Amino acid sequence: MSYTFFCCGASIGVFFEFSDYIKFIKMEGHYSKIPNPVFKSLIYLVAAFAFIGINKFLEIRFYDMFVLTDEYESWSLLKKYGWMYFYGAYFRTFYYIAFMLQNGALVACGFCFNGVNP
Repeated sequence: MSYTFFCCGASIGVFFEFSDYIKFIKMEGHYSKIPNPVFKSLIYLVAAFAFIGINKFLEIRFYDMFVLTDEYESWSLLKKYGWMYFYGAYFRTFYYIAFMLQNGALVACGFCFNGVNP
């Protein structure tokens, strides 16, 4: 049950196999010597906050109801495609925030240690 409800398996985090999860829980194999993961997990936390800042900065400039305005309707098709492309890039930052926080949680608990790169 713990594998099924582990936060990174139930949401948008990275994929891992059940055998790796069991080795991590039992602290066997390369998980027996996990170095201190605090600094590397803080990098993911800083990246998540950076994406939050980017998201909030762009949120003012790209609002979804703009496509219903007369100004948007008067644009050429190429300009509409350009706006939608940048709106999609803005909207992806929302998912990057969740992924960085999720991956940072995996790094913080030591699960992302591969035995080679300390």
